[in-house]
Amino acid sequence: MEGSPWQAWEAHLAVLVGAVYFVLARQTFVRHKDDKLLLLSEMGLASVFAVIAIPIAWKWEWITIGWSVEAAVLLAIGFRLREPLARWAGRGLLVAAGLRALIYDMDLRSAYALIVNTRSLSILATLAIMAGAMRLIRAGENELTDEELKMADVIPVFWNFLLLAWLSVEARDYLKFVYIPLHPARSLSQCTTVADSVLWTLYAAVLMAVGLLKGVKGARIGAEILFGLTALKVVLVDMSELSLGARVISFLVVGGLILFVSYFVQRRRSEAEAA
Repeated sequence: MEGSPWQAWEAHLAVLVGAVYFVLARQTFVRHKDDKLLLLSEMGLASVFAVIAIPIAWKWEWITIGWSVEAAVLLAIGFRLREPLARWAGRGLLVAAGLRALIYDMDLRSAYALIVNTRSLSILATLAIMAGAMRLIRAGENELTDEELKMADVIPVFWNFLLLAWLSVEARDYLKFVYIPLHPARSLSQCTTVADSVLWTLYAAVLMAVGLLKGVKGARIGAEILFGLTALKVVLVDMSELSLGARVISFLVVGGLILFVSYFVQRRRSEAEAA
């Protein structure tokens, strides 16, 4: 229990038991490599105790990071042993870490500072680990099963969603704690509404650029979906909630970016057809 004098001992005990199972798994890998059932059982138990120890011992923002690191380790082990079950476990834990970051870590639990805060520590570290995991998956793509290939886009989609959510929250807090106190006549709700529309459009534009320049189909599809959602938000939300001046700014910026991206896409297609 939190605050219990036994809390540190509980965490140490969980880590110790997990370490014992990890050592046993390593010995099994060296001496009985073909016994995958025993090996996976020992690795599974080691992972379970590690997952238990992290929330017992660490502060709130470190739990997500710990789970992300463990997920990356499971993925690496899965590729090393050529074992899909370990890779699935790594993916599952990585998604769980991302969901935890999205649901719990978005709240600001320290004094506000732009980017340099506990929320950003947790989110950015999780994003970095997820990026490393995605690179690991791409490098070992030839070893993936058909089921794994079908789910290959889940983590990249989740990564982009988490990054966009973090950027949106950081922008909102900047407006709340920095911009509005300096401009008290401005409306916080209207500023955040415009900021969301502009930020989402910029993010979609970057996604589209990556998709076109790097040939990533998923990025292009994601950009098109985000453009559509932003346009829908502008029509349904911005038009009804914003003042005339704010609506003009929102329409000009969002519309201008969409037109620019459309021109860029058409130009790339023309170049591709000419080649």
